[in-house]
Amino acid sequence: MNYSELLHKIPFEDVVPHMTFIRANRDKILREYSELYIRLQSVKPKASDRHIVVVDRWEGTSPDIDMICTVRDRYDKNWCILGRYTYLNELMGMDIDVEEDVTLSEQELLAGLLWELSKCHLDDNDTVHFAILEAWGFGK
Repeated sequence: MNYSELLHKIPFEDVVPHMTFIRANRDKILREYSELYIRLQSVKPKASDRHIVVVDRWEGTSPDIDMICTVRDRYDKNWCILGRYTYLNELMGMDIDVEEDVTLSEQELLAGLLWELSKCHLDDNDTVHFAILEAWGFGK
């Protein structure tokens, strides 16, 4: 399943209870992440030969320094952390692979992927990300 398919399969309200590792109050999560969710659902996915790999759960981690979720090429070589991938439409079209020893529900997976996108420090070249994420102060 790719990122876009996962976003369209699960309603945001079903993801919120699984965002407990995000250090924000429930009102902020509902307000800011629901906007992000809607915006991401509107991105038209583009096929990519890269894929998203999740190697651990997110509790007690930081997407700025931990390599929990990365974009890898077809040879399974790390390309970058999820939040620094420049082309959002390609990201939405990427398949998601969770390591066999990691147990995550689809709701937990989606909660973690949203957090990865919102909390990574973005480069100046990530104009697509800035247009969507920086409007709410994400990535700081």
